[in-house]
Amino acid sequence: ALQRSGFSPSTYDIMHSHSINLSWEGALKKIKEERPDLPMVYTAHSVVRHEQERYAEMGTKVPDWMKEDINFQDDMVKKAEGMILLTDEGARIAQKHYKTTPINVVPNGAEITQSIIDPEIIKEKYAPNADAILLYVGRVTAAKGVGELIDAFPEIKKHYANENQGKRLELVIVGPFDEYTKGFGKTEITKRVARSAKDSVHFL
Repeated sequence: ALQRSGFSPSTYDIMHSHSINLSWEGALKKIKEERPDLPMVYTAHSVVRHEQERYAEMGTKVPDWMKEDINFQDDMVKKAEGMILLTDEGARIAQKHYKTTPINVVPNGAEITQSIIDPEIIKEKYAPNADAILLYVGRVTAAKGVGELIDAFPEIKKHYANENQGKRLELVIVGPFDEYTKGFGKTEITKRVARSAKDSVHFL
């Protein structure tokens, strides 16, 4: 497809990859075979080995797909001249697991336009009784710490009320459920919310 578009590896200065699932059997491998000198930079949104550690801490079985992704990511980092993470915390975690790899932080950009949803619209639609909302955006999975957030939310809500003249804080969660991990499917998370923070947590 690249060649049909008029591009060829001979015109490249650098190669960049984000997905760990491309592996080296596809386009990346072909480009590297033609240009073994071509440097590559790899951007990662998370470090899969760290996610595996979080599962172990919780006593949750590590999914088979995660074991495969660890191998993919290790191979990608090994072949890359450098690695990009989106946050300082992500970079710290990556450095722990890939000590010899140069790592830089480049946050995701966001174009601020009129099309961005007003937070008041989210509050009005999903948490109409709230004075303010705490918005979580991300996968509903153990590695993201969303379980701890749900469990701690009653105390967070109480603290917010004490500090803000009794105003009501509610939590809105945006993201897919992790149906592969025990305790983080939609049914299980809904039950967890009902136990700890009923009527204060909403899913978008």
